[in-house]
Amino acid sequence: MCHTIGLAFVAAVFIELAADPTRRRFLLSLVIPVAAFSVWLLAFSTGHGSGTPSVFSSVLRGGNGPTYLLTLARFVASGVESSTAGIAGLPVTAGPAALAVLAGLAGWNLYRRWRIQSWQLGMVGGVLSLFGLAALGRAEMGPVYATQSRYIYAGAVFLLPLTAHAAAELPWRGLWRPMLAAAFALALLSNMIQLQIRAVSQIDFMRIEVAELQTVEVFRGAPDMTAHGYIDNAAMPELQASDYLAATAELGSPVPQMSLDALQQLPPDAVDRVMVNLFGDAVTIMADTSRSVQGLICSDIDSTAGSSINLKIPNGQAVMLQSIAGGEAMVYLGFESPPVPQPLYEVQLSPTTQEWVQLPDTGKPITWQLRITTRDDGPIRVCRPAGALLS
Repeated sequence: MCHTIGLAFVAAVFIELAADPTRRRFLLSLVIPVAAFSVWLLAFSTGHGSGTPSVFSSVLRGGNGPTYLLTLARFVASGVESSTAGIAGLPVTAGPAALAVLAGLAGWNLYRRWRIQSWQLGMVGGVLSLFGLAALGRAEMGPVYATQSRYIYAGAVFLLPLTAHAAAELPWRGLWRPMLAAAFALALLSNMIQLQIRAVSQIDFMRIEVAELQTVEVFRGAPDMTAHGYIDNAAMPELQASDYLAATAELGSPVPQMSLDALQQLPPDAVDRVMVNLFGDAVTIMADTSRSVQGLICSDIDSTAGSSINLKIPNGQAVMLQSIAGGEAMVYLGFESPPVPQPLYEVQLSPTTQEWVQLPDTGKPITWQLRITTRDDGPIRVCRPAGALLS
């Protein structure tokens, strides 16, 4: 009762009953689901206080005008086309052609019978409502967002009866019989293959999610963890480490417990993504000319033509950079794998000034991977703690 898909089916039933004079009295049956959805919408999903757009959120933010309406229309058209392609097990890129075929069949059916039934209007209204309601909260993400399987499978439910009814006018004799049977078999086989591929991809997706949650739990209570940081805002939108750890403390963990050493058995990309998301903000770069480099291992590097300095630094330690001529440097952070492609910081190095890069303290005996890239900054001195490796 608390999902846009449910409201789309309510809309389909409403249109069908409203278009059938003999059954309009049954419209009263829709009062309860509409009321339930309205209460949920006002109480929990008004689109405020959340970084994730919700149903009707764009309207509540004041979305209007011709450009906005065109954006909604493109989203709806993309969803309907993709759902039509999904019926035949075709890729979403074949959506426009598949919809054209369905429209042609429906037009021929209408020409032969010259009658539109109330259930057909309900199905059309349902699929348009589905993607129209989704567009109110997702259109800003682009029409490609409507091609996700979470929408296509529901859109296909509305389009399947329309497709079957339109195909009923096709002849079932001669060569048409094996041709239609072959087309149905191919569509069924293609859907089965796509289902199998999708199921495997979900297994891999869940494997990544489990690895990310296990990583969070290994570093529970870490001094420099960003408690309100998002674990993985792409795979688990809006899930903050603090909320997850509080829930597991109260209810128990949904994933098998993992030791620090066993993290090496998990997908390194998943582990590193969590580490950078939750500890990246704790990396600090500060100029301090009074701090002593005694006890550190210093190396002079010629970055006249640019350089990439890779270091492995023990937990909570710091590295000193000193550029003779000054310049720019980019700082990258990694854990099990080399640092992520996007830099954490771009820092301006002042001439002869000691810049200290402080690594996060996880409360565990780990080794960070730090990469510092420079342009044509001339000679640079790098001082690292004992036990740190430079390459």
